Amino acid sequence: MKTMTIIANSGLELGLAHIAALNLKAKNGQVDYSSGSWAYEEVVKNIGITEVYRRHKDFAKEIANLLQSTQVNKIIFAGMESILCDCMCENYGDKYKLIMIPNSQLVDVERIKMNYDDSVIITNPYNACEFVTINTLVVVPVFRLSDNTLFGYSYPRRFIGDDITKDCFRTVAVELLPAIPLDYRTPLYSPELRELSSIDSDFFNKILTFKN
Repeated sequence: MKTMTIIANSGLELGLAHIAALNLKAKNGQVDYSSGSWAYEEVVKNIGITEVYRRHKDFAKEIANLLQSTQVNKIIFAGMESILCDCMCENYGDKYKLIMIPNSQLVDVERIKMNYDDSVIITNPYNACEFVTINTLVVVPVFRLSDNTLFGYSYPRRFIGDDITKDCFRTVAVELLPAIPLDYRTPLYSPELRELSSIDSDFFNKILTFKN
C-alpha cells in the first residue's frame, strides 16, 4: 500500500481550504487520494471552487457586520486561511488592526509577510496575547468533521484559552468548508489531521457556518 503524503508546509501557509482548491485546479479537478489533503479536496470538488471563494468573501463581510456599532479595533486570526485573510486585508485593513497567527511554526513566516503590507502583524501564539483587549475580536478558522466535532490548526490553538475568552470582545469560529469526510475513527496523527486539534464549540460566542 502506498504511503499517504503529508500536507507540505507551503500548503499550510495558505490554509487547507485554499490548497485543496489549488490542487484541484492543478490536477484538472481530480482528487489526489494519496495526499493528506484528499478529504478537503473532495469537499471542495463537491461544492465547487468558485463557491469556496465566494463563501470566504462573504465570511469577511459577516465578520465586519458583527463589529458594526462596536469599539473593536483589532482582529486576531488564530489560524490563517489566505482567501479569508486576503479579503479582510483588502476590504477592512484600514479600519481594523489585523494580527495573524500562522497555521504551523514550521511555515516560512517571512514569505507569508511578503503577501501583506506592514500594517498586518504575523506573530506567534504567545506574542499575540499582547494584543488581546476588550476591543479585540478573535477569529478561529475551523473544520467540522462528519461526526460534528470541530478542529482548528494546532499551532495557533495554543493561543486559545479561557483567559482569552474573558479578556477579548468576542470569539468567533469560521467553518471554512462543509463537513469533512473524517470522524473519530481517523487517527489524530494521520496525514489528514496531524496539523489540527479538536476544539470545544463552547469556546465560541458565535460560529459562522459554511451554509449560512
